Amino acid sequence: MRKLKSIGAKTYPLLVAIFISVFVYGAIANLGLGEMRNVIAELSEDYIAMQVQNEIITRIVTEGRLYNNMIILRNDQTSAMIAQGQVPKVTEALDGAMAALKDLCEHLGNQTITDAFVQYEAEVLKVEANIKNVAALYLAGDVSGAVAENGKLMDIVMVMQEKQTAFSDILASSASEKGAGSLKQV
Repeated sequence: MRKLKSIGAKTYPLLVAIFISVFVYGAIANLGLGEMRNVIAELSEDYIAMQVQNEIITRIVTEGRLYNNMIILRNDQTSAMIAQGQVPKVTEALDGAMAALKDLCEHLGNQTITDAFVQYEAEVLKVEANIKNVAALYLAGDVSGAVAENGKLMDIVMVMQEKQTAFSDILASSASEKGAGSLKQV
């Protein structure tokens, strides 16, 4: 005759197996969550910070264009001189934002983003040079030269915006790939 086993003897191995599988699943899930935390931190520290700097550059360029127009369009000398006096602050802010963006690109270590940044930076430097030139020409008393230089700004800014859009698109694509790649690993 068969000997009856207690119910505990039958369920303990099953409970141990369930406990081990829950523990293993939890460990694997925790590793995945840790990886996701790292990816989210990188995305926010690098990619979002780069977009913030990019927006700051847009604001500064707009401000520089405003001062250029104020220098050229003001009828009174005092207002034009005040606007001209703001140009160094604008160019310093632009240099600072570009330096911060360059540092972020270098930290990220993505050559595609760095290449796009180099092209973008070249155009931003042209905008900055134009803003400085308008102010310098006006300050030197060459109003017609300042007006002519300011007339070039629209075309320079249009090219800069194309490079900025390309940079932003590459940045967004890279961030999406980074996020999607890490989800596949988890």
